[in-house]
Amino acid sequence: MVVSWCACRTDPEVAADLTAEVFAAVLIASPLAVEDYDLARILDLADDRAGSVRGLLEALPVDERVAVHARVIDEREYGDIAQSLGCSELVIRKRVSRGLARLRARLAS
Repeated sequence: MVVSWCACRTDPEVAADLTAEVFAAVLIASPLAVEDYDLARILDLADDRAGSVRGLLEALPVDERVAVHARVIDEREYGDIAQSLGCSELVIRKRVSRGLARLRARLAS
């Protein structure tokens, strides 16, 4: 869930790194012994999840993938994306919305 949240707001690789760092910080700060946890496994799972997000993003229809990437990863404004793609801002908003909905649904399954 953490990776998914981060991946919707930044590059999937950055999301995996952030998630791994958060888990590491929690484990280190935990009153429980760190030896009780398999930190390497947790970090591997975070990397796998980020890979899944990248794969799901690539599986989106091209128009949705381009819109989601431009808006979420590149953090561009809707108007800027619309102008560069030669369509209306409303169309871009719909593409981003649909793309993110598909990603959420696929991540939940």
